[in-house]
Amino acid sequence: MFNLFFLVFFAILVAAGLAILITRNSSPTKESFLLPEEDKANDPLGPELKLGDLEKLVKYLCDSKGLRLKDRLDNSTEEVVFVAENDDPILYGTLVFGCVVAAEPQGLTPLSTLLEFKDLVKGLGSTKGFLLTTGYFSRDVHQPLEGVKITLFNRKKVLAELANVPPAA
Repeated sequence: MFNLFFLVFFAILVAAGLAILITRNSSPTKESFLLPEEDKANDPLGPELKLGDLEKLVKYLCDSKGLRLKDRLDNSTEEVVFVAENDDPILYGTLVFGCVVAAEPQGLTPLSTLLEFKDLVKGLGSTKGFLLTTGYFSRDVHQPLEGVKITLFNRKKVLAELANVPPAA
């Protein structure tokens, strides 16, 4: 009886330790928790973004990171998806870049757009996607989601990345 108690206690202790190790993440930054209203309030000065600007950024990122653009899918006049491959034998894989024009009048991209994009990324057999928008993401998009890893690029992040793009690109 006494040994059984210690065995169960030890098993629970090991399980708790493993749970902590598995779920441990880096500490979140303040910026990752900004609400769309706060994000828009700090909107950087700059031109209104168009779908062409997002496409230009995707092409630049692919060229600078050594990715090969494999396919372009025009889902609508306000949404384009690029499929890129990394031919490096160590980091081999498919990456998906989604470019979306934010819905007017608020300039927000809704959760439904993100979920559709996640399904597309999963359907293409990729484990990583990048969703770029001309505006900002709605509040519900910032909740952690399981499954395919999607990196979000809002207007602020797109403008910061576009500043690195040479004018001839």
